Amino acid sequence: MTVKNSRKTTTMQINGEAITGGMPFSKIDHIGVVVSELDKAVGYYQALGIGPFKRVDAVAVDRMEYGKPVDFVMRIRVAKIGDLWFELIQPVSGESFHERFLKSRGEGISHLAFSVDDIDQWVTKLADMGINAIVTGKFEGGGGFAYYDIGKASGVMFELIQWSPGGP
Repeated sequence: MTVKNSRKTTTMQINGEAITGGMPFSKIDHIGVVVSELDKAVGYYQALGIGPFKRVDAVAVDRMEYGKPVDFVMRIRVAKIGDLWFELIQPVSGESFHERFLKSRGEGISHLAFSVDDIDQWVTKLADMGINAIVTGKFEGGGGFAYYDIGKASGVMFELIQWSPGGP
């Protein structure tokens, strides 16, 4: 695979086939922060003038981690800051990479999420490039998400997200 970048488009050679188009990591949707106590974190950030926060009601189904089904529960709140969302995530039960992040590193920024129009298309394109999602899922009503451990140099995961109609 070879990749040639310009500011807006990328041409990739995958198995001899040229694929031209924008890369999915161009429109930041949200910053994800893992917290141990959601209500306390919301209060803290609201005291700083961030908010109001709203509950994310998107229901995730068909969640997989490294190709195996996973089941976990999280509480999530988001607030708009400029053009992006600020997401607070509290793992509640089950094994998830958010829970492992909290146990190993404590509270903090776990991921940057990028908005895409077609999650399935990008998961496939990236897999064709040898970049495989570690966690995937769908939202009831359409859309979905995929997490990638491509931030290895910085310790920050990347997420691709296609919200179901109506957004978070």
